[in-house]
Formats: sequence, C-alpha cells, structure tokens
Amino acid sequence: MQNESDVRQQREIYGVDHHTKRMIDVYRPCDFERLLQRSGLTNADGSPITIPECANESSTRFAIVAVSGTLEEGFPLRKNLDFIEDSETVKAVFLGKALIRGLKAHLDIKSAGWREYRAEPAINPVNPAMIATGDRNDANIYSIYGVDRRQLVAALLNEPRFLSMTPDTALVDRNAEETSETVKSLITNQILNDGRPSVTNNNEAAFLTVVSVWHSRHFVPSPILYIKKDGTRVTDFPNSLAAFAGISDRLRTDDPEAYHAAVEAAVKKAAKATSSQTSK
Repeated sequence: MQNESDVRQQREIYGVDHHTKRMIDVYRPCDFERLLQRSGLTNADGSPITIPECANESSTRFAIVAVSGTLEEGFPLRKNLDFIEDSETVKAVFLGKALIRGLKAHLDIKSAGWREYRAEPAINPVNPAMIATGDRNDANIYSIYGVDRRQLVAALLNEPRFLSMTPDTALVDRNAEETSETVKSLITNQILNDGRPSVTNNNEAAFLTVVSVWHSRHFVPSPILYIKKDGTRVTDFPNSLAAFAGISDRLRTDDPEAYHAAVEAAVKKAAKATSSQTSK
C-alpha cells in the first residue's frame, strides 16, 4: 500500500510531459476531413466521412474534445456541442470512445440552493464529476468529438456546476480495448505528423477533457463497471448511472419513463444520504 508521500509524488508526475502528444490542434474543415478519413471514420452508408464545412468552404475551425456525461449521444445536453448562430450550423462529429486514465468518476447529486437544483416533483439532473487522482487505475470511458472551436466556450458556460476543461491532465490509453480503433488511428496519425523528436510516447495522448475542479461533499462515487486484469477500475457515465439506479442503460431508449423514474428514485435516496452527512 502506498503511503501519502508516494501518492502525492505520483500525482505530481502523472500527466502530460514533453514526450506526450497534446491533441490541441485546430483544424480547417478540409484538413479535419482528411485526418478523419485517414483514421477510418465513415458516413452512415459506410463511405469515407465527409465534413459539410469542407464542401462549403467554411472559414470555421474544428477542435477535439473529450466529454463524459450528458453531452454524450442520447442525452439532453448533446445539442450543446453543435454550433448554431443565425443561419450557420456546424454539427459536432462523434469520433469514438476512449479510455482516459487518472480520473475518478463521481455522480453530482444536486443540493437545494444550487442553480441546477429542481424541487419536487421536477426531476433533478445528475451528471458525472471527474476528479483527477493521479492514479492510472482510475479510468473512465469518454466520448470524443470534433467541435466547432467557437462552441467550446458556449458548451463550457452551459456545463453543470464545478466543471471545466483541461488540455494536459487526462491521458487517453491508446492501447486499451475500450478505446475505439478510429481514436487509436487518430492519435497515431497525430503523433506521426507532430514532427517534434521529443514526442516519443506512442501509448498515450491528451485531449481537451471535461473534468471537475472541485470535490463536493454531495458527490457520490460512480459505480465501477469492472476491474481489468491490471487493476484498472473502469467507469462509463451511461452504464455507471444505470448501475447506480439498479437498471440497464438499454432502458433509457426502450422505456424512457421507467428509466427516468429509476434514476430519479436513486438520486433522491442519494440526496437524502448526502444531506444527512452534511448536517452531522
């Protein structure tokens, strides 16, 4: 078992050093399209992926961001990744999934008085809060998107409490089975095209990643889905939230009413527990 000094040192050194590629480049639409095609992304019909802004000769730029929670596919805030202004719309592009290490997932149970709190009978929102631990065995499956860079600030301003974005704290495990082949290829392409001899880490990379900047006493640990042979504890917001509610994530699409009722019941129970702890 590590002592406090060992853990503190690990936290100091776990992160992005000069050997690791930071995926913080900004892309013109046609450059982004070519990068995604080289990485194996396709349209729904199986043809090489196309970016409408390339054909339209748009002056916009794309950036890559890793999100976990209600910005993912099928959740209410997913639309916040799309840039919409006047007559211009730039849709976010889903690039795949990635296992990101060094972050421990929690569920944020909203307490009375916070801007997102909803009194009964309204449904109280719940979202993940990823806390940096420096422990590579704390890992969460994120969704990776290509987003109009103008939308990043708007998305951040509409995020739940305590959340921010960091470009050099969370590391994608390129070799993990949870990381999509398209994301693995994307990372490989970017490392090869970096050009700096110092970038020698072929196993990890860092995306701009949504994390929590505070560990609230109202957070509850997100259920661990499974533990890998190397000791990695894996979470994933859709499935961990379902496990928290004692249901399957499939219920979210099969029977949304039953799904939300189960999640709300679990949130209420957790809210009472955290309120009780706070009052002690």
